[in-house]
Amino acid sequence: MIVYDKEMLERKQYWLDTFSGEPAFPDVPSDFQSTDPMPERASLSVSVDPAVTASLLRICKDSDMLMYTFLLAVAKIWLYKYSGRYEIGVGVPSHRPTLKLVPVVSRLEPAQSAKQVILETKRSLTEAYQNQEFPIVQLLDELGVSNTNERLPWMKLVVSLDQIHDPDFVEAEAPDLALMFSKEDGVLSARWLYNPALYRESSLEQYFEHYMQVLRSVLVDSSIPVHQIDLLTGMEKRQWVVDCNDTSVDYERNATLAELFERRVALHPEAIAVDDEDRQMTYRELNEAANQWAIVLRDKGVRVNQPVGIMLERTAELIIAILAVTKAGGMYVPLSTDYPAERIHYMLEDSGCLIALTKRSLLSGIDFAGEWICLDDEGASQESKENLSLQNKATDLAYMIYTSGSTGAPKGVMIEHRSVHNLVVGHEKLYNGQIDSHDRFLVCTNISFDASIFETWLPLLVGARLVMYAGEKFDVMRLAASMEQKETTVAFMPPALLNPLYDEFIESGRKFPLTKMFVGGEAPKGEHLEKYVALNPELMLLNGYGPTETTVICTGYFYQSKDSVDPSVPIGKPMANTQMYVLNADMQPVPRGILGELWVGGDGIARGYWNQPELTAERFVDNPFHPGTKMYRTGDIVRWLPDGNLQFNGRADHQVKIRGYRIELGEVENRLVQHEAVKNALVLIKEDTQGEKYLCAYVEMSSEATNEVLVEWIAKRLPIYMVPSALVRVDTFPLTPNGKIDRRSLPEPNQSSATMYDKQDFLEPRNELEQTMVKLWEEVLQVEPIGVFDNFFAMGGHSLKALNLVNKVTKMFDRSLPLSVLFKNPTVASLCEVLQSHSDDASGNLILLNEGDESVPPLFVVHGQGGGIINFVHLAQELESKRTVYAFQALGYDDEEPIELHVEQMAERYIAEMRQIAPTGPYHLMGWSFGGILVYEITKQLEEQGETVAYLAVCDVRPRSHEALSTWDEERDPLIRYALLQGLDESRLAELSEEQQLRVCQQLISEEVSDGVLEEETSLSKLRINAINGLALRKYQLVGSIRADIHLFLALEDSLLQDARAEEIVALWSGLTEGQVKYSLTGGDHYSMLEPPHIKPLVDMICGQLELHAEEMKILLMNQEIGTD
Repeated sequence: MIVYDKEMLERKQYWLDTFSGEPAFPDVPSDFQSTDPMPERASLSVSVDPAVTASLLRICKDSDMLMYTFLLAVAKIWLYKYSGRYEIGVGVPSHRPTLKLVPVVSRLEPAQSAKQVILETKRSLTEAYQNQEFPIVQLLDELGVSNTNERLPWMKLVVSLDQIHDPDFVEAEAPDLALMFSKEDGVLSARWLYNPALYRESSLEQYFEHYMQVLRSVLVDSSIPVHQIDLLTGMEKRQWVVDCNDTSVDYERNATLAELFERRVALHPEAIAVDDEDRQMTYRELNEAANQWAIVLRDKGVRVNQPVGIMLERTAELIIAILAVTKAGGMYVPLSTDYPAERIHYMLEDSGCLIALTKRSLLSGIDFAGEWICLDDEGASQESKENLSLQNKATDLAYMIYTSGSTGAPKGVMIEHRSVHNLVVGHEKLYNGQIDSHDRFLVCTNISFDASIFETWLPLLVGARLVMYAGEKFDVMRLAASMEQKETTVAFMPPALLNPLYDEFIESGRKFPLTKMFVGGEAPKGEHLEKYVALNPELMLLNGYGPTETTVICTGYFYQSKDSVDPSVPIGKPMANTQMYVLNADMQPVPRGILGELWVGGDGIARGYWNQPELTAERFVDNPFHPGTKMYRTGDIVRWLPDGNLQFNGRADHQVKIRGYRIELGEVENRLVQHEAVKNALVLIKEDTQGEKYLCAYVEMSSEATNEVLVEWIAKRLPIYMVPSALVRVDTFPLTPNGKIDRRSLPEPNQSSATMYDKQDFLEPRNELEQTMVKLWEEVLQVEPIGVFDNFFAMGGHSLKALNLVNKVTKMFDRSLPLSVLFKNPTVASLCEVLQSHSDDASGNLILLNEGDESVPPLFVVHGQGGGIINFVHLAQELESKRTVYAFQALGYDDEEPIELHVEQMAERYIAEMRQIAPTGPYHLMGWSFGGILVYEITKQLEEQGETVAYLAVCDVRPRSHEALSTWDEERDPLIRYALLQGLDESRLAELSEEQQLRVCQQLISEEVSDGVLEEETSLSKLRINAINGLALRKYQLVGSIRADIHLFLALEDSLLQDARAEEIVALWSGLTEGQVKYSLTGGDHYSMLEPPHIKPLVDMICGQLELHAEEMKILLMNQEIGTD
């Protein structure tokens, strides 16, 4: 029987067109994370309103529409609302064995009507079914996209209808989630088939209610635009828009910062306000000094909202300057002394500063057209110390901080007095009045970072003490000593500083003085916070979140010690007078657990960006939930947790695309830091020397953990395309002055071969032998440097390079090594051990390539005409633990004078060796090229001996008739005989010596088999093997028939398909078996079909065929048992 499809190319083109954009198979958000690839599925029945069923049946009947099409279209709209993706793919059970689940992909536009989506779904469903014969694994190969397993894990959701699809089939083949409908007696019912390690029942019930919300909307009015369809019920809308934002706290909305500060001075004039290394100042002294300099500023023309630069170190003068500008009526512009002169110049020019406050020692190299006022001069000593008449309103600007801009130029964020006041009120409310005048605030943050606002204005307005830390913030020894000495009680800490500071307190034995700690700027790890709770169980530890545009922080979460530390720490609930909206792409609120973009409203919202009205209008928009106010678009992706807290899930614009896959870098980072040995992780997109993009992970990890352990761990938790290709270990991450990771200072990975590389794991040659061997490897692989434990094949080694290396080793050390030794000893260290032991580590011609599952029969693979088994390296690597693989290399392959045998004799010897491993069948065999002919003969002989060949794979070879060779054939060297058969003119050899004849034949055959790549020292003995097998093939008579099915794999890019149509090759093989010939097309050519990226789809197909056969055998045995009973 011949199985093939004449329209294969047309079907392939259909799928290529379908996936020409970005194939999107959105996740349905899970409650848990699981690494179990095939857990037991659970089932959850969900109710369908009878009225909805009746309406659905009526509309489908009136419009001549299949109910399933309607239900599938609703699922696409529902997924769009959850994911925001326009390309939506859903799995549909297949009607063919070629593809178990058909991906139905269509594009959805928000402006489309629901009816248009239904019609588009109908079209895409019909076309998908019409083209389901084309194997998707081959499509993935065409797209250059890796497929992680034969169950197509990129397909996240299956939708089925029992009347059309076999529910047992769906239960067997569905991924982690399937929505299964059933219609019986006019009643529609539904159930979830799901992975309980990922989903809660309550979540699935909620998801189905949202599905029903979409269905109801479409049934009521099919002309409704998709963007107007709402997921939320009325109760949910109130919960996630109104109730969660019930944050109103009364405060003096019209008070200015200067007014509030002066009230605090009046209450506690002699309390210490500022404590730096040189002096202490009371609130009265601080106020008087600020008044004097404010008068100077007023005299210089400073007025309301006028920008005034401040470039000072963390000393009392900094606080004086901030208060002076505030009292004068201006807005201050902090300029970090750590910034380059060019950046400071830009900020002064862009802000329009005419005056800037500083010290003379800081002026060097700064280009400024305005006036510098130096606070170390005596310019204000004669001015009045009395409070000035205040000119500001609460809605005037207090300060402007520059943040990085997407265009590269910093942008100024304008913050009003009221917003800063609300920040203070929010913290007082959050800490339940426990922040007060008895506290001592550590001031250690760069003044251009908005956390400095927290460190400055919160203590000033509650009457607390500001402890000025002048040292380098990341000098943890000095910082810990200062905190202990000054008895600091409140501090802001960036996450990058948490671990080293904790270690310093532990190692030094210093007393940890903090009672309140605010963490922010980046997402902290739960295990780091847990350490600080252990230091002080009474510590009020706040994880704060907030862009600069929301006045330092807009949400807060008090971390509590947990039995099981969750690495993802929530960012909390809205602060006082703040509203948080998690919206989808249609600006609609999303339900609990669904990712959306965070928008922030309330009193902490900035006025906008300085001199950038278009950007301001884009990011600060009218608030539809609170008319008359604005809300800010953060660009951060979050979700509501069941307890009303928010969870941060990365940036909307931190997505990358590699080999057709969209990847969230934050997701990879979050997974990495969940490993117990990883302290911090950062993942970046890089390009190798060929311009190919890859993921590079930078990690801080404990010394006892190896890269291999981490890679193996992460590979079990993420799809292969999300596993970083390079891993760089750093002792600590370099940090910017703001306490964030300085990405520009990170070392570049050594990526010559785009493999996992790690300086800590790299080991240089330890002796002269290893040094020599490393040089040979570097020459062959064209990669530097190479360590003694680097794997030859992992660094880009393949069959031709392996042969060249073995040749160079033989020449250099005057020692002939079998090629199989390199496979067994693929590192410099292990190969050198073989040389030193004077053993070639050979073990006959049957070689174990891979140890796998012992419960299934091993796969025996047979060499091609060249006789070696190096071509099967990637096959073995892809099979991993799934199946044991043994490979036959040609008899005498490692000898100078190989044995000349007929095909029948080779098969007889191979069977004898095979029976030592597996005495009886059933046998699983695979042969590539010439090996395909050999496994046919092996099968024939095994069947004659009464054995069963349960699986026979033949790769890229066509049967051919034998040739009657001349009588002189047997008397000459096989290399010469084969060269003559290949077309060499006998006259060219007539006057040559035998050695010269061999060289001529060698050149001819080496060009044929490897395009001249092999060096002649390598090719002479190995080409004789090639010639022997070529002659054996010519003599072999393919007669008779076998009983086994033949699984034929043909390479799309090979000349075999250019010389003959696939159907013709199938027809030739079909005449040689009583079973079926089932053929598949693979990517690549005759050789590259066994190499990445083509080997993965090939292995997927082989595994799928083996599993299908195993299932068929189970059914057969069951039927036999039933018949016996």
